[in-house]
Amino acid sequence: CFSVRGALSPRTATYRTPAIRYRAPYNMIASVNTFLDGFGEDVTDPNSLNMMAQARALRAWSYMLLANGFQFSYQTAADQPAVPIVTQETTDFTNNPRASVKEGYDLVIEDLNYAVQTLEGASRTSKMYIDGNVAHGLRARAYLEMGDWQKAYDDAVKAAEGYTPASRADVS
Repeated sequence: CFSVRGALSPRTATYRTPAIRYRAPYNMIASVNTFLDGFGEDVTDPNSLNMMAQARALRAWSYMLLANGFQFSYQTAADQPAVPIVTQETTDFTNNPRASVKEGYDLVIEDLNYAVQTLEGASRTSKMYIDGNVAHGLRARAYLEMGDWQKAYDDAVKAAEGYTPASRADVS
């Protein structure tokens, strides 16, 4: 039995796969924006800053998913329209044009820079949380997409600090 994806019929904006690939990241972005709105301007509590950094890393990841799903790569289409950017400052959702891939990645890097800086040295009690290593890994992935190989390498090295790669036997 073939799934509907194998039907090769025309797909609309409400077709399952594009709708999920669009809605799920935007639902995460909306949750992050609402969460960040609750903190105000002058946050100094380390626990709050940690949570804000994790939220911004999730928002960055969501925009990377959207950019990759709705436009060609950064290296070939940086100036092309991708998806609308929605932040806490966005008030008019109906007149929010598609941002370029570059504009999207500018926000991604801004959020990940904040996460890397804020989470540096932080520890986590579970893999469900984002720490400095994970933030470096996400930023490495963004730099890979952008074609900034040296920065991607540097962040990948930082992401791997303190971890031993799995051996072939470990994953077999």
